[in-house]
Amino acid sequence: SSRVGTIAGLDDDGDYAYRCPKAALNLATAKLAHDYGRQGLTVVAIHPGWVGTDMGGPNAPLTVAESSAGVMSVLDGVTAADGGKLFAYDGTRLP
Repeated sequence: SSRVGTIAGLDDDGDYAYRCPKAALNLATAKLAHDYGRQGLTVVAIHPGWVGTDMGGPNAPLTVAESSAGVMSVLDGVTAADGGKLFAYDGTRLP
């Protein structure tokens, strides 16, 4: 997912084409967590950060390795109580 898909994270950049699908993904995460949590599955969304990829560009502060390590660390710590939540790669809970 992405932090820009949160309604609480609005700013003035107007990037509708990128933000709206991320918001939909966050809603799907919450719905999947609700529906499948009863079966013992935990579904979360993770914002990988601004990563130096073809899309992120050369000015991004994170490497792929740093972001990936953070994502894996978040996943290692997820519990059933975290279902439906959005996290950043560094473990920060996003709204």
